[in-house]
Formats: sequence, structure tokens, C-alpha cells
Amino acid sequence: MAADPEYYLERLARLTGREREVLVLNCEGLKAGPISKLLDIGERTVYDHLDRIYAKLEIADLREHLRQRQLAFF
Repeated sequence: MAADPEYYLERLARLTGREREVLVLNCEGLKAGPISKLLDIGERTVYDHLDRIYAKLEIADLREHLRQRQLAFF
């Protein structure tokens, strides 16, 4: 991935408000179950949001541990 801050800002701008909420909670270490309770949505919905987030940030094809490292840049 590029080191240019604009690269990351451009991708973050693609996220919806709800996707940002899910992303923040996920980056704080929460799993799908607790996120679903906090946001009053289904656990499957959380996973769907995460899938879309990873696609929009262009990190969907990375393994989980690499994806988490890339999220630190965002």
C-alpha cells in the first residue's frame, strides 16, 4: 500500500457512517457479538459491514493479521 496520506483518506471517505462506527469498534478490539449489541444490529450485519469495509479499503484479500496491521494506517 502507498504511504501517501491522501491514499488512506480517499478510501476512508468511501465508508458510510455505520461502517465507520463498526470500524472504530473493531479497531478498539471488539468482536462482532459485542459490536452488534452496542449498535443494536444483528451479528451477521456486523460481518457484512466488515466485508464491505475491507473491500472499500482494498484490504479484503489480506489475511486477518495483515488486515489488522493495515487498519492501523487508516
